[in-house]
Amino acid sequence: MRTVAKLQFVATSNFSGGAQRVSEVIQRWGDGKFARDASGSTTIRRNGVAAQFDRQEHTAGTATEIVFDILEPVPDGELQTQAKILETAESLNFQCALALGSNSGVLTPQVEIRSPRFIRDIINLGNEWQVAPGAERIFAKCFDVELKDVETLKTLMVAPQRRLPIIAVSELQGETLAGDLHERVSADTCGLAHTCRLTGDASWELTTGSSCPAVRHT
Repeated sequence: MRTVAKLQFVATSNFSGGAQRVSEVIQRWGDGKFARDASGSTTIRRNGVAAQFDRQEHTAGTATEIVFDILEPVPDGELQTQAKILETAESLNFQCALALGSNSGVLTPQVEIRSPRFIRDIINLGNEWQVAPGAERIFAKCFDVELKDVETLKTLMVAPQRRLPIIAVSELQGETLAGDLHERVSADTCGLAHTCRLTGDASWELTTGSSCPAVRHT
């Protein structure tokens, strides 16, 4: 298996019982995607193809670890999704890794990989998620930036604690490309980037402002 993507974040407050809450989000996602028969075999609901969806929980003292191992076929190989949740007295940690394995054992399958849908739901639980302790918070939404919000965006751009990139999607005549480009980008990069939708006035102010950091618009 070759790791092709990894997401991780941590909450250091407002997470009491968080491991079970995060686990329930992943379990609901799995119940919707997979079916398990009386013998314990797992299949993908939409096509009946065999898959794997396993959950393990371990407790040591005040620490709880929950691990989901998910394996499903893709063209010319397999996709493995592993989600780990670790709750201690000090923090709630989450990590999700995606890996691809090839049937030939040589070339990685050429398939389109997207962030699992449960990532956005986990971030939306209300915990104060951060990429790492001391880093900025992450959110599962696209931010609307008007002219009055440009200074706040500039502050985020140069903030020393920022770890994630910022994707700025500019409007043209009040709309973004295809009408929902900002929402699609936000969904695909949830937990990996901050997505902002800029009005025309905000875009010009950000581009021409004398103290503006370098920026590339989409």
